[in-house]
Amino acid sequence: MNATDQRRHLAPVPTNTNTAEPPHDIAAEQIVIGAMLLSRDAVDDVTQLIHDPATFYRPAHQVIYETVVDMADRGCELSPVAVHAELAKQGERAITAVYLHECVAQVPVIANAGYYARIVAERAVLRRLVEAGTRIAQIGYSGTGEIDDLVDLARAEADRATEPATTLDTTQLTVKDRMPGYIDRLENGRDATNLIPVPYNTLRRLVPGFAPGQLIAVGGRPGTGKSVLAVDILRKVSVEGGMPSILFSMEMTADEVMDRIHAAEGDINLAKFTRGRLDDTDWDKFARTVGRVAEAPLVIDDSPNVSLAHIRSRLRAMSRRGPARIAVIDYLQLMDMPKEANREQEIAKTTRALKNMAREFELPIVVLAQVNRNVVHRTDKTPTLADFRESGAVEQDANIAILLHRPEIHDPEDRPGELDLIVAKNRSGPLGTETVQAQMHYSRCVDFADPRAIR
Repeated sequence: MNATDQRRHLAPVPTNTNTAEPPHDIAAEQIVIGAMLLSRDAVDDVTQLIHDPATFYRPAHQVIYETVVDMADRGCELSPVAVHAELAKQGERAITAVYLHECVAQVPVIANAGYYARIVAERAVLRRLVEAGTRIAQIGYSGTGEIDDLVDLARAEADRATEPATTLDTTQLTVKDRMPGYIDRLENGRDATNLIPVPYNTLRRLVPGFAPGQLIAVGGRPGTGKSVLAVDILRKVSVEGGMPSILFSMEMTADEVMDRIHAAEGDINLAKFTRGRLDDTDWDKFARTVGRVAEAPLVIDDSPNVSLAHIRSRLRAMSRRGPARIAVIDYLQLMDMPKEANREQEIAKTTRALKNMAREFELPIVVLAQVNRNVVHRTDKTPTLADFRESGAVEQDANIAILLHRPEIHDPEDRPGELDLIVAKNRSGPLGTETVQAQMHYSRCVDFADPRAIR
């Protein structure tokens, strides 16, 4: 009997889905349980595919699975007699020794335990799909709420149905549970490989990199270089580093972003792109960079109306084929926000949701934001945390807040070509100010020690 015939034999498909039981395969479950009772190797094969007792349809099988795994972890003998004795200790009188032996008798070949475990796991996914379909139908019939939010809820239900089940709930881990991993990290050093690199060496003295789960706020007045910094981050991550990233650009079209990337990469004056007048030298420079840029795993979403649901949907879609390592939003005040009593509450709810999203998708989210106009009326025009426009929530929710200051905007003779990166908040490091050279004609910034710096 080949694999297809075995599946058909084990799990005949009902024709009337209105009265059908949820998808399951009792015969496959019995074989899996029986193999686990016979061989510790079979336990290892099964637990690679089945992590949650609820994967089994029959409650008795859930109890047996959990008991066998626990006994294997403790190094106990595995046999129908030993497992029955353990079940009796737990007060599980309904599961008889006779039934355990029946499960063992069903096993054709112990080495095929993984094959039958996969059948059991697949049936569990189908059950979750049925349940998710019911919940999605309820969402559709209710029609209560914004359509983008409803669509995102439906997608989330489908995603949860197909995600592998796991018994690990990190919210329930005690300090004792966490201690071995914590000590390992102290001995080996924090995992710097998980940090997303920042684009300037000088900035790394204060911020070694952006960590998954962080919300990074970048604030500045118009023209200070927020979008330039955003593109520099994405070039560092995707063009140089080859890591997937996504830019939500509400201020610039995708073509304008591409102009900036190629200007920065190829040392081509940005104005030539905007006027559409590249000369032969420029085309030569462009030809040397276009292949490298084209290979970069960077997604540019230039949808004019970007909501929280839209961002979550795009991140979830990317996670299926190549999870984004960083997301950049340009910029906060242009987003479609949840309706609240006032603008401050809308931004507060948005920044809190972005922070939660960074943790959910395990990536840093960089959000650009305007600072208040009253900065220009002060004697000292250096922005502070309190200057984030319309919201103190940006200051509160951000793990890192970087404020941009170009003195030459207010006085052309004051430090022309310099951009201050003011790290005004840093939960994991020091505060301070680092200065880079602003090459706005190339739509980039560089370290003063960089060979590309103009001296």
